[in-house]
Amino acid sequence: TRRVIARVLGTAGGLVAVYLLLEVLQAQGQWLSVICAICGGIAVAYITANYIYAVMGVTVLVLTLLFMDGDPLGTTMWQRLGETVVAGVIAVVALSIWPDREDDQPAPAS
Repeated sequence: TRRVIARVLGTAGGLVAVYLLLEVLQAQGQWLSVICAICGGIAVAYITANYIYAVMGVTVLVLTLLFMDGDPLGTTMWQRLGETVVAGVIAVVALSIWPDREDDQPAPAS
């Protein structure tokens, strides 16, 4: 459940960051490549240390790449956030119905 919440929070944070970078600051040209490189590095560096930061990095990376391909970020941002929240709720409900198998296994002997 914590990982699902971290994914939703990371996606929301990434959406805000990419909106600020691309829509408010109007980043373009070579700066888009710099944003992709930095966010790819953040995603890799934080994947085990802080999952929220890793998801933020991936979100900014992917949305910047989509923006470079012509995706209208400003009009799809709220839809993406809504879909992520709905998917998070579905995942939490599914986890409560079907508990993780690791929870059923006995603790290893010391």
